[in-house]
Amino acid sequence: MSSHKSPKYSRIIEAVRQRVEQISPSNGFYTDIGRDIRLDMRTPQISDMPVSLVYAGGRTVESTMGCNSRVEMEINVIGYLELTGEPFLTLGDYIQSDIQRAVELADNSLGGLLRRQYGLTFSDSEIFMPEIGASAVGARVTYSAPHIRITGDPEIK
Repeated sequence: MSSHKSPKYSRIIEAVRQRVEQISPSNGFYTDIGRDIRLDMRTPQISDMPVSLVYAGGRTVESTMGCNSRVEMEINVIGYLELTGEPFLTLGDYIQSDIQRAVELADNSLGGLLRRQYGLTFSDSEIFMPEIGASAVGARVTYSAPHIRITGDPEIK
């Protein structure tokens, strides 16, 4: 393994994962979806819950100046809980609230990885059942993560 920094793309995802990792009732959250975090987009099994997924969606170039490109990267954070006696929407609201409280901190640049004047911003959210008849609830919160990509050295800066 090289001694170089990991790619910026990976460091952004890891910074979000570390924030989601804090989600537990002992830290003042409603749920325990920070117990098992996967950098994956595959729907987990009921036996895996509570679980969270953190993964990047697409990246698009917003503008280019010289060798620099302003890139928008979509980051999805999904939490899953097994349905209990709580109403479906209540559990979904708890998951969404926990994700937002854990991820949306004052340092929206993720320690300088993102452009400070924009930073990590909320884009979208939804509450859903993973499959028809499943005894689980999921909630997704999507963020935009604007950062600079440098031609020829696209990920390290």
